[in-house]
Amino acid sequence: LPLHFCSITAFFAPIMLLKKSFALFELLFYMYIGALIAIVTPDFSYEEGTTRYVIRFLFFSNHLVIVICLLLPIALWGWRLSFKSAAKSVLLMVILQFAFVFPINLLLDSNYFYLMHKPYKTPMDVLHDWPTYLLELQVVCVLLWCISTLPFYICCPSKRPGKGIHEQIGR
Repeated sequence: LPLHFCSITAFFAPIMLLKKSFALFELLFYMYIGALIAIVTPDFSYEEGTTRYVIRFLFFSNHLVIVICLLLPIALWGWRLSFKSAAKSVLLMVILQFAFVFPINLLLDSNYFYLMHKPYKTPMDVLHDWPTYLLELQVVCVLLWCISTLPFYICCPSKRPGKGIHEQIGR
């Protein structure tokens, strides 16, 4: 089961681009943070043998495509986000994690979304052990999402979030 945020984002990002769905963009955009963290601190503890090179290639290409797909609407269509967008994404993340993925982890004895234990040798090592790190991680995510939203206000404060640049100048 590909139940990590990046797998879900990699599935829905092309759909978002093809349908030009701003609603989907709002929910998926903040997931690029996870993709960037994964690129900087990959978890290859599970790989073995000669397939490790294929796994690494697929891992990095998948995460880079996520970042590109989620930055394209900003560059191409001038889409902007608001703090309301971040709040929607946080709410979706919490519902997804605890209403769906946590029970699946219990059933399958798995660790999707890293809800059961932290991955090894990542920046998450500075957080406390389970279950405390889950709350700490939520706080870190909210802070990162707010920081990711700030450029939309700093760069173009006169433009309303959510509307593309082309829509605001009448094109």
